[in-house]
Amino acid sequence: MEQTNEVTQFLAELIRVSSRLNLAACTGIEPQIKEFKVQKLTSGYHKAKALLRSEVMDLTINIYFQLEEARFLAAKGIRSGNDEVSDETARDFVKELCNISLGSVKEHFVEHQSEEVSAFESMAPEDSSITSDVDFEEEKKSGQIHDYFTLKFKKGELVVSTIVKINDPEKAEGIEVVDPLSLNVNAEGYVDFL
Repeated sequence: MEQTNEVTQFLAELIRVSSRLNLAACTGIEPQIKEFKVQKLTSGYHKAKALLRSEVMDLTINIYFQLEEARFLAAKGIRSGNDEVSDETARDFVKELCNISLGSVKEHFVEHQSEEVSAFESMAPEDSSITSDVDFEEEKKSGQIHDYFTLKFKKGELVVSTIVKINDPEKAEGIEVVDPLSLNVNAEGYVDFL
């Protein structure tokens, strides 16, 4: 069981590093990872979500954002002004950030882990508007490993919630815990969605 806890912590940290590095690669901004202390988000946020699923584990990333912050980041990503970025493009940018962040994790597994634990199925990223408060304390009761942090940058922050669910603890024992900073990020083509 101790190895499984170490693996889940490694996976959560790998997603943290991946989201920070991918945001930096896409925008040229160097965000800082900060602990998220708030237990609730009020309505008015938007949420982008991506999921990697395998026999061994499910990995989910949720990014909560305000449209103005997403517009700023998308403008940096496509090298244009904020006023040239539509709400749809801003939402798509954050969805793609979710997608490439988990894509980097998947790529890491293909390169560094056994085939048995690296056979992931990717789910299409999605987004939605938050119409009621998000209660992170309630989420924690689900029995899955949750990690909450923010990607802080000069003009704002993205609130990130990750979920690591181990489906097969025995096979998860085969995951090699390595330095998450060894993650390769390839954000080439990230603007293809625009």
